[in-house]
Amino acid sequence: MNYVDYDNSSGDIKKKIKNIKWHYNEKGIEALKTNDGNCGGTANLVNYILVNDYEEVGIINHSCDTGQGGHVYNYIKYNGKYYVIDFLQYVMKDYNRYNYEILELDQIDDYPPYCIRSYGGNGHDIKIIVAYEADNQIPIGSKFNVEERVMRFFPKEYSDIIKVLY
Repeated sequence: MNYVDYDNSSGDIKKKIKNIKWHYNEKGIEALKTNDGNCGGTANLVNYILVNDYEEVGIINHSCDTGQGGHVYNYIKYNGKYYVIDFLQYVMKDYNRYNYEILELDQIDDYPPYCIRSYGGNGHDIKIIVAYEADNQIPIGSKFNVEERVMRFFPKEYSDIIKVLY
């Protein structure tokens, strides 16, 4: 990423279908072609490049409370250990609030406390953390009910691969 001067872009791709706003990001191959991506596009690019090089290459997606957004990044399983890596930190020079070492875990289920401490430390209220293996980030949908609580959805056809961590 540093060698090719990969750049950060912002913003999800959004579509509203039947009162659910779906958020997703450009595919890995598109991020490669344009040489830029936001968090999800960058995670998709990393996945695209590394998918056959490790035991697992997956995506972690966490979503916060209303108006606080969320974040998408990668995990890699190598020699029985999980490594959580936010590759966007290498692209954004002002990304220090999320800048942490590569995290090594015995189980991906051990990740939520680190996520909450690293990404929730700035007043973000993390509502869900999921991990999965897929070609690209799975769209996440949001909808507000009458009490103004936000609800999160994933497409039903991915229910067998999404692992809810928190």
